[in-house]
Amino acid sequence: MSAPVRYQFDKVFALDAAKTPEPPKMDVIAAETQARQARQDGFEEGRAAAAADQAARAAAALEKLVAALPALQQQAEAATRRMQADACRIGHAIAVKLAGALVAREPLAGIEALLAQTLAELQGVPHLVIRVNEALADTLKEKAEAQARLSGFDGRLIVMGEPPRPVPVVRSSKLAPATIILVITLAVAATSILPTAEAMMLGALAMVLIGVLSADEAYDAIEWKSVFLVAGMLPMGLALTNTGLADLAAENLVRLVAPYGPQALLAALFLMTTLLAQVISGPAVAAIVVPLAIGSAQRLGLNPQHMALAVALATSMAFLTPLGHPVNILIMGPGGYRFTDYFKVGLPLTLVVTLVILIILPIVYPL
Repeated sequence: MSAPVRYQFDKVFALDAAKTPEPPKMDVIAAETQARQARQDGFEEGRAAAAADQAARAAAALEKLVAALPALQQQAEAATRRMQADACRIGHAIAVKLAGALVAREPLAGIEALLAQTLAELQGVPHLVIRVNEALADTLKEKAEAQARLSGFDGRLIVMGEPPRPVPVVRSSKLAPATIILVITLAVAATSILPTAEAMMLGALAMVLIGVLSADEAYDAIEWKSVFLVAGMLPMGLALTNTGLADLAAENLVRLVAPYGPQALLAALFLMTTLLAQVISGPAVAAIVVPLAIGSAQRLGLNPQHMALAVALATSMAFLTPLGHPVNILIMGPGGYRFTDYFKVGLPLTLVVTLVILIILPIVYPL
């Protein structure tokens, strides 16, 4: 019988070997603390998620509101217009029933109320012209002047009586031909196919020929005061030019200021041209002063083109009188302006423009 075999093991399987260690006991307090912390973290996360969701909902609602604002504004404006139209219709209906009696009792009440509001809002204007029926002019003039004194408008209010004007005849069928004639007239004048005066005269004649207005209406539209003013003042300008008085004044002025340097010569030429432009047409003034400006500049070694440019600018400074430019005369009659009104408004404008040109011109175009 063979001998028994012994085996060696690294581990001892004896019953009295070291006992297996017991698992550590759980710390109840730490567990409760962890549970509370977990609940707190969950609460915070839930609250943050709810806040984010609420903010997203609010942003979406705000976007919808912003998108709807234009439509709401349009609806509000439409409602406002409807209310205004309704108010106008109601006011018109009331006025139709009451206006006749009110006008018969107080024919000037409406004009006086409008005048009071106008005087309060137009304190800065040089004067105010009121045109009324000649039957009411004398009565209104007394009340209007008293009201003007109270409003600090004394001496600047003009009440003019005019005969009743016939109701203008509206010829809507002539609208297209009148527009065509107007466009053609302006195009001919702008392109210099004909002189402006002749183009305008032919346009007015065409209006009469096709029946846009009658010959009597065309005659009544002429501002005869302006026509006679131009006819009366043209001889004075021609006399200044033809007698050589304007040339003599210009030569003496240039001779007087030339020794004081280029700036003095520029200022003198500009001021002299501005004064002449108040009574003589711009082209005539340029024909008188430009040769003097060029000759003086050449004698002093200055740039003649820049000196002539100053004279050319000054010929357009016709702000002090109604005689310097046709537009000044055309608006004199319809606007009810007086000769002194041009001076009151034109003098500050002339001074400002003169200072600007005399300062900037030598900088941009050195003499």
